[in-house]
Amino acid sequence: RAVPPGSRESREAAVRASAMESVARGVVAHGAAFSKHFAAFTLVAEDGALVADCVLAGKDGWDVDPLRDLCLALGLPGQTGNIEAGLESTAYASTSAGDAPPETVEVDILRATRETLPSESRSLPDADVSVLHPAELRARRRTADPSGEWRTWRAGTAADSGVDANGDDVSVPSSVERPSSPGSADAGASAARAAKGGRKKIKKDSRAAAFASLLIREFGRDALRAGAGVVDVAGGSGALSHELVTRWGVPSTIVDPRGDGVKVTSRHRRLFASRAANAAAIAADAGWSARSPLARHLLREWTGFGKAAHIKRSFDASGMRDASFAALLQNCSAIVGMHPDQATGALVDAALVLNK
Repeated sequence: RAVPPGSRESREAAVRASAMESVARGVVAHGAAFSKHFAAFTLVAEDGALVADCVLAGKDGWDVDPLRDLCLALGLPGQTGNIEAGLESTAYASTSAGDAPPETVEVDILRATRETLPSESRSLPDADVSVLHPAELRARRRTADPSGEWRTWRAGTAADSGVDANGDDVSVPSSVERPSSPGSADAGASAARAAKGGRKKIKKDSRAAAFASLLIREFGRDALRAGAGVVDVAGGSGALSHELVTRWGVPSTIVDPRGDGVKVTSRHRRLFASRAANAAAIAADAGWSARSPLARHLLREWTGFGKAAHIKRSFDASGMRDASFAALLQNCSAIVGMHPDQATGALVDAALVLNK
């Protein structure tokens, strides 16, 4: 939330800030608000040297309204429809000595956590990408006169939704729907169904995303990326494999005698369009990707995803007589099934025998 300037809380924050050692301090050279839950910016010193890459994310406690207002204060351009009208693109010139822009935004990060993101490829120059997740910061706009009043911002309590490290919107799934309030229109109908022993229908739109997140949390993305990646048994239309490949960069192979692999839905198309717009926002900020390891990392995440493979066959013991299929199972990182049905027994047996 924003601390009102001139208030007692603002004065107390200024005293506290003067007594705190800054985590990082510099001027905003590049940045963008990619969605209502995710923004990123790069701080540089007065001579143009990189100070820090920073991420503002819903999962860190930045709620929608404070994040929007902070992005406006920092001058971060936003995607149309994501941050509301009025968040206009602001171009920042080079901040090197003798070439300062007419107005700059100075940021002093007071509290933050640090995250290290692995490089996507050993052939790329970035070994590890280190970014800051600010929890408290202050900012001020400067013109030719370097003086100006600081405004302090603090992250609040994280909501039920947020983003992943790739910048994609992620909702924390719930195994059951939230209970209806006593005064809601369907409370009586729900009680009647319960009294009759009926079942309440639960939406399952996010089950693939929830299962993919569970795999990442339990086994780790690097472990799942190893070898041939994940084998998705009875994957059907490929919802799970799509989540693993496009959201987490984990190779996945669907093994199912039915279908033709991943079925592209309107939800998938929206994701692809969002990633394309985010990548375009980075490309539109001249020099950002050249200066910032985080910008290069985000570009790789949003443009480097592939497509899940599909092997049209049943998952059973006969597969081990197929040399290429047997090699896939031996080299894969995990054998999983979200709803494998008749293949459940074969899946468990194969995982035990191959130590997956």
